[in-house]
Amino acid sequence: MEQTLNYPKSRWIVMVANLICYIAVGTYIIMLAPIIGLLSEEFGVTPGQMSFYGMGLYTIINALAIIGSGMLFDRFGVKPVLMTSVAILVVIALLMPVFSQTLTGIIIFRVILAVVAGPVAGCLSPLGTAWFPEKERGLYSGVISAGLPIGITMSLAILGFRLGATHGDWRASLETLTIIPVITFIFVVIFLIVTRNVAPPNVAKEEGTDEKSKLVFSGIVKAPAFWLTILGFCIFTLCLNSFTDLSPGYIAIDPPTGLGLGASTASFTSMLTSIGNITGALFAGVLIDKLFKGKVRTMLIICFLIQAICVFLTKFSFVTNVLPLFMVVLFLTGFTVMGSSVAFTAFVMMRFPLAVNGRVFTVSMGAGLLMGAVGVSVSSGMLHATGTYQMSLLFIAIVAAIGLVPAALLEKVKVSKDKLIDKAG
Repeated sequence: MEQTLNYPKSRWIVMVANLICYIAVGTYIIMLAPIIGLLSEEFGVTPGQMSFYGMGLYTIINALAIIGSGMLFDRFGVKPVLMTSVAILVVIALLMPVFSQTLTGIIIFRVILAVVAGPVAGCLSPLGTAWFPEKERGLYSGVISAGLPIGITMSLAILGFRLGATHGDWRASLETLTIIPVITFIFVVIFLIVTRNVAPPNVAKEEGTDEKSKLVFSGIVKAPAFWLTILGFCIFTLCLNSFTDLSPGYIAIDPPTGLGLGASTASFTSMLTSIGNITGALFAGVLIDKLFKGKVRTMLIICFLIQAICVFLTKFSFVTNVLPLFMVVLFLTGFTVMGSSVAFTAFVMMRFPLAVNGRVFTVSMGAGLLMGAVGVSVSSGMLHATGTYQMSLLFIAIVAAIGLVPAALLEKVKVSKDKLIDKAG
């Protein structure tokens, strides 16, 4: 059936608009990280408290918002929910000068931002499943997933430049980022206009009511593939968040806690992990489509195996003392963790019915984000307890190795889309 469907050329507009959405989400995830110290000084709180208000609280609320967005997609449709969310994002961004006057205002700003970013991030899978054939869904997943690290890198670069140009004026620096939600809004409007009279060909096959979606989903939650998918999202997100959070400190802080290479080297080498994230997302999608023909099992096993080895190697001086080798290890870590992300996302788009695809993806992604927050807490607790990063790195490497379990089992369990849809109908 998939081979006979004629997918419209406007699907590429869908991909570009969704990529811009993910870049915007990435930009606003990290926006307060470079200025935590400035904010804590101005508002009279500790850096730890400010990190929770600005980053930790955002992660928790955003995860819950992503989970909830799946139900919104089923009830109202992806397009209306996405348009509403991006419109609110623009309004909130324009009101940044008002919110930034008080600590309470910043907290409210981050809470609203986390809520509206949920549907923006959650639309990846349902849009890809509706608009792209299976042979292109790996590419689509990779391109869109690359938007997050691109947005994070852009945010750090823009804020770094603006903070220098404004002599540390963090409010003026943050206001510079407002252009990104505005551009996102423009692209989403273009997407809606171009596709207003175009229906994805596989929507009619699986189209139904919200009640039908609930029936299909009730069958999905009994499938082992559903729980293996959630486990996979939890594992790669835990590894991604924990390593991204800890590695700059590990590289910069003096021995015996860290490597003592300094903040400048830490910034440069940490960028390699981000570059690895971007290239990993892009190449993984192509490999899944062209080399593995939509089969993600081999891709996942390779990614988790290399990731576990690379994280483990960062513990040893024979790697960290040879800077070119250390840079390669950091790059491969970033490449493989994002490669596993793309593979699991592609699996959701290829194996689960469109009727509940959005809900499966958002539940998996939201659970992964919550587990990522847990991972950061556990690895940070190990650092606090031992006074060194060694145990934390070992923890991340072990979790990555555990990822081989869902990777090996994922495609051995079947999801019968047609059977589930027929039962619900």
